[in-house]
Amino acid sequence: MHNALRSKLERFGPFSGEEKNALDSLILNKRSISRRSYLFQEGDSASTVDVVLSGFLCRSRGLSSGDRQIFGYLLPGDIAGLNVFIARRMDYDIVAITDCVVANVRPEALLATMEAHPSIAKALWWQSLIVEAVLREWIVNLALRRSDERLAHLLCELMVRLERVGLVKGSTYELPLTQQDLGDTLGLPSIHVNRSLRELREAGLVTVKGGKVFVHDIERLKRFAGFDDAYLHLSGDGHLERWKQSNPAIIE
Repeated sequence: MHNALRSKLERFGPFSGEEKNALDSLILNKRSISRRSYLFQEGDSASTVDVVLSGFLCRSRGLSSGDRQIFGYLLPGDIAGLNVFIARRMDYDIVAITDCVVANVRPEALLATMEAHPSIAKALWWQSLIVEAVLREWIVNLALRRSDERLAHLLCELMVRLERVGLVKGSTYELPLTQQDLGDTLGLPSIHVNRSLRELREAGLVTVKGGKVFVHDIERLKRFAGFDDAYLHLSGDGHLERWKQSNPAIIE
């Protein structure tokens, strides 16, 4: 199976053949996760780091009332469970939205790879920065935007992220989320999600139908949502190579 992690990290700069082999060697122990099953549950003792190879997962927290807040999506190439290095137990759930394949990576193997290849460690640090930046943007989205703007912003973000891993065809991408999932992400009841979807469709911006998103005018949609992809750090291309050039002693 294609190493989605290596493809994702390489956007920060080219890896040497040795570095590519080191990343590929991590993706050996694979397992399938069924749709709507847990990869981890809050309170679990995590013992591995998991790399998403295919599928769509979410990070969430729930209350005893049954209410849930989704605060992140995991797409191919993303990493789950990095907190295994600092936390004994998971403090949130990771749920498979679709059928998924993940690679279980032993923490000691990942640490050894990072120690042997500082450029890989640098790329992983950069990826962790992006996860934090996305979470900050989601907080702003929940606190300051109207319901239709929140939805439009999320649809823009998912399109950009999925495009980076080759999962957007033209202006269309798969969206395996129910209106309840979207409501749990955006802090909205399902009826408001339904209304926002209708408003975006009637405005000629985007149509969500049959598990797919059809974007009619991405630039108008971005302007409507106030979407600026700077927080996704897509301009990271070449950062790793410049870092290598400025830190030859570390690389050696």
